[in-house]
Amino acid sequence: MDELNFGQALSFIRRWQSGDQTFEFNTSGSTDHPKTVRLERWKMQLSAQRTIAALGLSENMTALLCISPQFIGGAMMIVRALVARMNLIIVPPARQPFEQLTQAFDFTAMVPMQLSELLKSGTPVQLQLLQESHHVLLGGAGVPDDLLDQIMPLRATCWSTYGMTETVSHIALRKLNGNSPTKSFQVLDNIKIKTGDQGQLVICDKITDDQWLETNDVVDIISEKEFVWLGRLDNVINTGGIKVMAEKIEVGIEKALRELYPDCRYFIAGMPDDTYGIAVTLFLECTSHVDEAGLLEKTRKQSTLFKYEFPKRLLVLEVFPETASGKIDKQQILKTHS
Repeated sequence: MDELNFGQALSFIRRWQSGDQTFEFNTSGSTDHPKTVRLERWKMQLSAQRTIAALGLSENMTALLCISPQFIGGAMMIVRALVARMNLIIVPPARQPFEQLTQAFDFTAMVPMQLSELLKSGTPVQLQLLQESHHVLLGGAGVPDDLLDQIMPLRATCWSTYGMTETVSHIALRKLNGNSPTKSFQVLDNIKIKTGDQGQLVICDKITDDQWLETNDVVDIISEKEFVWLGRLDNVINTGGIKVMAEKIEVGIEKALRELYPDCRYFIAGMPDDTYGIAVTLFLECTSHVDEAGLLEKTRKQSTLFKYEFPKRLLVLEVFPETASGKIDKQQILKTHS
């Protein structure tokens, strides 16, 4: 057992059971400066009740905590277990989350990297424990297409989540497999949505004190309860006077990258450039030699991107720095290499 993770979880449980009314959490800081958000107990309870109702969770089910309770995603796993009177299993928030797991569970939350690592290197026993689960929430990052393909045949229902610390974890779920998977997020009960001037999602709910909260996420609203996530406002790259979405480019080049460098993480961002002002740049985490010209040419041939969306530059790093929550610290990388 990871003593730090167990100790943090136990400390939170004690505070909750003693009736503490406010809890503080740090945002991840993956795309902006980290900040501290103070959340009220009743908001966390309301969020938990919505998830419990949406997924049909009930007393005596078993919840697995395999992410850090220091952040809102992990803390809310504990709250859901307490509110629904579920049994709670605690394991270290490791890259391979089932290394110390010895029993089945009904419900868990993890980041996509953990599920990817589990499907790649898990033992038959570990994979069977996953198959015996009912619901897996995936948050903290987008779900890449190659992982989505692996998720499709799983018996466990996997959900992509949309939310943030300020909204007390997720406010919408997207079903990834099973019967009737969707491309869009379904908003949970009693939450209102609209778009702002730049196409960004704006949310109104009791949890936001009935005030409209602007997000940095560009969306396409399908109905009052449904939206498609397109990317982040701060990931819009103005290259040569044309605005492109970093997330769209990442999806477009994924096939080529997975064929050439299947185990390497990557992301797209803009970097200062004499020709374009800002150049679309591919950042690749890789310890082996990278054929820059060959990689960029392959991305051009195997994607449906427009000419102005193709990466113009490549920056290879042996190790990406990470935030405290385990996400790629893009701000630090851009600051260091600009």
